[in-house]
Amino acid sequence: MCNLYTVRKSVDEVAAHFGVRVPIRSNAPEEIYPGQPGLVVREQEGVREMQSMVWGFPLRLKTMAPTAKPRKGLSLDA
Repeated sequence: MCNLYTVRKSVDEVAAHFGVRVPIRSNAPEEIYPGQPGLVVREQEGVREMQSMVWGFPLRLKTMAPTAKPRKGLSLDA
């Protein structure tokens, strides 16, 4: 599985599709890689909101101690 995703629609089009009333202004690129900003739609108190967040999942290596914090924003190619 790859952490890369592509958004070929404008912020306004994404907001309209998900029913976000007040879209944000974002400079998120079209291709989103781990550790870069991406668009997220979430619901809070019944209202859908859009925000920019860093994309990706923390990377936990097999050699890490169980109590160690995972590394952030890295792809498997790094």
